[in-house]
Amino acid sequence: MDRPLTNNGSWLLLSLLLLASSLTAVAAAELPTVEVSAAPAEVAIGDPVTVTVTYSWPKGWQVDKSPDPGEDFHAAFVTDAPPPQETTTAEGVRRVVRLTLAATRSGAWALPRPSFTATGPSGPLTAQAPAVIVQVGTEATPPKLPEALPLRVRPPVEPLVAQRWGWLIAGATLVVIAAWWLLRRRTAAAGALPPAAIFSRDAEQLAALRDPRELGAGLSMAVRRYMGAIWSFDALGSTVRDIAGRQSGITSSAERFQDLVRVLQQLDDLRWAAGDLAREQVAPHVQTASTLVAQVELERSAAAAAAAAQAAANRSNPPTAAAAGGA
Repeated sequence: MDRPLTNNGSWLLLSLLLLASSLTAVAAAELPTVEVSAAPAEVAIGDPVTVTVTYSWPKGWQVDKSPDPGEDFHAAFVTDAPPPQETTTAEGVRRVVRLTLAATRSGAWALPRPSFTATGPSGPLTAQAPAVIVQVGTEATPPKLPEALPLRVRPPVEPLVAQRWGWLIAGATLVVIAAWWLLRRRTAAAGALPPAAIFSRDAEQLAALRDPRELGAGLSMAVRRYMGAIWSFDALGSTVRDIAGRQSGITSSAERFQDLVRVLQQLDDLRWAAGDLAREQVAPHVQTASTLVAQVELERSAAAAAAAAQAAANRSNPPTAAAAGGA
């Protein structure tokens, strides 16, 4: 008589456990969530990374404003930000935001973790995305090396012959090293371009771009590259806020530095502007930046000429011993 009761009790306990787990899963599925994914997960410096941020909250929950990862990704170099996609079903609301970022530094890149707050029957609840890492290196794929050649064994030779061959090999090695060094010096001298010439080349290439966001991103990269070369800092790896913070330490062409920072800020504002972006809104900034670069070069040339004139005057009129003693 006791065995049937034991079996019935076991079945009842198992049913209760299954019911509890089902209720837990349903409750978890009815909570707000944030998911972040990045593709590809391994890139080289300068390569684009597509980041997808998905916000979800159940039906009946309220949010103060539509979730937007703009503040979280404000420090990142965003090259494209199409309008978000939002769908509403019987289960709830799903909002998808896609951003295209450019990798600016090598190493493990921890993406921002967006969050938002929704208010449900039991009060407000904040959801935050899990951590996502993108590996950034100098090369996206490892190099393909050729297969190793089979081992070759040289037959023994007489000592005098071996010594002669050793001198010949050493002499040929020195000739090859000298030729390589001379060729490298000539190549470096021919290929080294001043910062202004590099900016002009970049500006000519930007004229062929039709997409306004791609044009704005390319112009921002060109301006950053020029500023980093002229004022000797890592402008490509800095945010606009970091670059603006260097104004107090700039001594040469300080006003032009501020003007170029203002161009970067305006490009950032256009990049995060809501709605569609027209090319006519970005194109005038190319001419503005080119004019500022030309003014910087004129100021640098004038400063160099004044310094050379002062040095020549000092050499032609050295201070006398009497003047130095009187001083």
